[in-house]
Amino acid sequence: MEQVERRGLDYKDKINNKGGESRIMNSKEITKNIENIKIELDENISLADEGMLTIDKTKKIFQETNGKMRNILPENSIPYLKFDSLMSKRTAWWEEEKTGKYIRKGGSNYQNLIYLQEAIEEVLKKIKGKRLL
Repeated sequence: MEQVERRGLDYKDKINNKGGESRIMNSKEITKNIENIKIELDENISLADEGMLTIDKTKKIFQETNGKMRNILPENSIPYLKFDSLMSKRTAWWEEEKTGKYIRKGGSNYQNLIYLQEAIEEVLKKIKGKRLL
């Protein structure tokens, strides 16, 4: 995982740099990136609320969002540990939907997105409380 810059609340991050080189991201950039991830997830949850999100798309959203969060947060930081802990409590499987290929609001697949949303909200609380390390 990325290395932590010990001079403050700056972290090396590879997710935003397509060339593969690390660059320093400060806590404001980390917060902004996580807020953008949450906005995107919220929009997808809204689609699910309207019955317009397939199970395949839901799995992809979950995996990509989970990966983005783990890449942004410094490993072993308080926000990372909080995120990891909360995500470990979700169900470890995806279920076939009774409604066909679209997930239904309140179903277990929908709940996986809600767990992810709640975990991101908790991480933002930790970061805004200046408890990054």
